[in-house]
Amino acid sequence: MTDPDGKKSGADQQQKQTNPGATRIAVLGYGTEARDRAVRLRHAGCDVSVSMRPGGLSWVRANADKFAPAPADEAVASAEVVVLLVPDEEQPAVYWRSVAPHITPGSLLVVERGHALYLGMLEPKSDVDVVLVTTAASGTSERPGCRVAVYRDATGRALERAIAYARAAFPEAKVSLGTTTVSDEVEADLAAREARAGGHDAFVAELDQILVRGGAHEPDEAKLSFYERLRACVATRQPTAESGRAITAAPASATDVAVRYWTQMRGVA
Repeated sequence: MTDPDGKKSGADQQQKQTNPGATRIAVLGYGTEARDRAVRLRHAGCDVSVSMRPGGLSWVRANADKFAPAPADEAVASAEVVVLLVPDEEQPAVYWRSVAPHITPGSLLVVERGHALYLGMLEPKSDVDVVLVTTAASGTSERPGCRVAVYRDATGRALERAIAYARAAFPEAKVSLGTTTVSDEVEADLAAREARAGGHDAFVAELDQILVRGGAHEPDEAKLSFYERLRACVATRQPTAESGRAITAAPASATDVAVRYWTQMRGVA
């Protein structure tokens, strides 16, 4: 509901904060993973809008999947949950152009990779919940298949909302869900990439090559800035084979609350 000035009413804001399984979800990006999330969320009963560059293959696939792609600013402004599913190096530009000016108080911002947050390239508003929800491959057998991390808890319910989102986006997470932190997830990813590259120095050299290639022809300043910060971060890290991190099972109380809200949102309770 909106007031005569077009602003969301207090009742709408309260609903946002008490309904982690919000019905209006904007998915930015439509690669393989983003498509999977959008389809699953729609199947779970959410009102899902998707946004991507018009006219490309992703736009064609979205229409084939019976979505009606919307401009990013419109999708974000009308959403209770904004899911940013573009490559790491594209996140800052998409966030500052399409998310930051339009996301509304009490909304939930979801990312699946936290590198841009970790590097300080995103500065989410203080009145927005920010979480990481991921099923990225783990480096150890003890790491749960789905992990949630709260980066900012503006409403006091960010964890419950993150779990509710995870339940809808990853139905298999019902049997394997844990909590983590953004820094632990990023450190684990960097350690794995370092190992694949053949060591710390090799990884730094790999990033140097990306920067050289990126600056050769019509450089994308936003992407270069991301890789410059990532390179500086990696160069100052202590070489390690596997980042130490504490992964714990999601609290039963938070899980119960999330399931209850999700059920109510779908009109089952």
